[in-house]
Amino acid sequence: MPCTFCLQFFVRDELYRHCRECKFRAADSPEKGFVSMAQALLEGYVSAENNCSAELKEHVFSRMRFDQLKRVAKSDMMITKLGSMLFMKLGQKRATDISARMRELARLLVHIRSADEEAVTLCDLLSGRNFDRVVADIELEAGSAVTESGRRIFKKPAFVIRVAGSLLKCAHLKQGAALRAGDTSSYKAAEDFITLHRAECTDQLLSAAHSSYRLKGNKLCEYPDEQDLKQPKTYLQREMARLCT
Repeated sequence: MPCTFCLQFFVRDELYRHCRECKFRAADSPEKGFVSMAQALLEGYVSAENNCSAELKEHVFSRMRFDQLKRVAKSDMMITKLGSMLFMKLGQKRATDISARMRELARLLVHIRSADEEAVTLCDLLSGRNFDRVVADIELEAGSAVTESGRRIFKKPAFVIRVAGSLLKCAHLKQGAALRAGDTSSYKAAEDFITLHRAECTDQLLSAAHSSYRLKGNKLCEYPDEQDLKQPKTYLQREMARLCT
């Protein structure tokens, strides 16, 4: 990572030691946060081909952990579009949530790329032809399993629910971009993905994800029925009557 004073590159773990002793460091310079400043310096040199907004860079990417998921999220046009849209909707206070949504899509994209020789983008995956492929990779990434009763669940149900919602938003973004550009093929691909998502996503992913929250041990906890809900009320009524007499 670069020293913000002399612009030489150092191993991340050695950067702090160098910056404290750098001869180009001004007397009134901060005495900590050297890694954050180095990351911010690198951000300024990243290509802007993906139309990443300045607000997203300043409030979301600058706080994001510097790893593979950040690189994938920033380099993928559709993920940055989603981030910019969420930032306009939610604002700076929800920057952490926006970062988490973008990193989840990046994690899915990394998983898909690991089994594919081609460097696919998220936009490429938003089509009817790739819908089953995306669902299969979500199941693998979320840890699909089966209970003793034969009910399918997920080890990471929150990931499934959030990624499914993010993918639908991205498909609408792709559809809107295609309308503006007059790209009928991209519009049709996004429309097919949206149709399949609305028709099959609940049965294939969301139902099992919500059921996973009711998992206790290796069994699903059943919701209380009407009789169970009436018991506390009946007990309170009986006790009140006893006390009054």
